[in-house]
Amino acid sequence: MNRINHWLRSQLGISKTEANGMVILIPLLFLFIISPYWYRNYKAQNAELQIEDQLVLDSLVAVWRKSIIIDSSAGDIEPYAVHRYSKFKNKRFESTERVDKRPKQKVYKTKIEIFDLNTADTIKLRQIRGIGSVLSKRIIKYRDLLGGFTNKDQLKEVYGLKDSVIFALDSMSTLSATFTPAQIDINKIDEWGLSKHPYISRTLAKAIINYRFQHGPFNQVADLQNIHQLDSLKLRQITPYIKFQEP
Repeated sequence: MNRINHWLRSQLGISKTEANGMVILIPLLFLFIISPYWYRNYKAQNAELQIEDQLVLDSLVAVWRKSIIIDSSAGDIEPYAVHRYSKFKNKRFESTERVDKRPKQKVYKTKIEIFDLNTADTIKLRQIRGIGSVLSKRIIKYRDLLGGFTNKDQLKEVYGLKDSVIFALDSMSTLSATFTPAQIDINKIDEWGLSKHPYISRTLAKAIINYRFQHGPFNQVADLQNIHQLDSLKLRQITPYIKFQEP
């Protein structure tokens, strides 16, 4: 050990303490490197031993079954040795053959009835997989801000709804053909009230009110086409939610 210590100090130019540390560290590193190979070899040998033990035990049982004569009047009773072997075998290999003995729970599926999207409450909406209390309240809040859904594509505008949830809602809900959404009297409402609608921004509301002030009340949808901030897509969106009554 002293010779190795002296050699390390002379070759590497290190202190006595550092040389002692290296003498300890090098064997540890060697053990650390070879330990995975040793473990795999040990595991493989252990598996082979288990197979060999199994074959030996099976051969012993075969010999016992042939050598032990069971009295026919006693019925078909298995020899004590075989019984002990079976018990030993189960205990020997119980770690590799685990059986889940817990009772299986029954799953009850509730049939979801188709509901109207404009009258459904949070309880009905929560029947859809993926909709909890938060999303159900958010859908109803957005529905109330709109004045009601006029088509199911509007579900895509609800924040947080995944495509799978939207598809499920589309499949399990209907929109009544006689439904009329809540409408805004565009000739009476002020700028603040108009901007509360999800489809109308504060800038667009201001442009509509200013145009009405300069040109008089709106009589039809075509009158709104003269407002530059209102494109054709936005006009189609807001048309179901406005009405034209003179002040």
